[in-house]
Amino acid sequence: MAIRKLKLYSNIEKTNEDLDANMEIEQRLTISNNGKVVFSSSLYGDGYGHYHKGRKEEVTISQEAVEQIFHTVEEFFASQPKYNMLAGFGMFDLSILGEKNQNHEYFASTSGIHHELTQYVQRRIPIDHLILFG
Repeated sequence: MAIRKLKLYSNIEKTNEDLDANMEIEQRLTISNNGKVVFSSSLYGDGYGHYHKGRKEEVTISQEAVEQIFHTVEEFFASQPKYNMLAGFGMFDLSILGEKNQNHEYFASTSGIHHELTQYVQRRIPIDHLILFG
């Protein structure tokens, strides 16, 4: 599938019992096939349902980096179940949108089993402290 866009929502609230009001608790990342990357986050603030606005960044990455990320993510999730949640961990929701508007979604825990994939993507996007897949 030719990918047009990756959208990733991550929330790590359940991974830490001692949450600071300024802790980045949720992140949204969109990577478009033209290299545009849009990132935003929320801080724990006053607790669940009362998050505060965090960072917002927009960067552009090379076409090579886009192709590497899209290929690696698509290949990795082709063999993964659509739903893989574990109790007591944060979560992520990945949406892969194809050129012909086909949409594939994956829901999983930020339990560390996706650590290598997270590091791979982090090395290609110049935004600090990305949670991604955990």
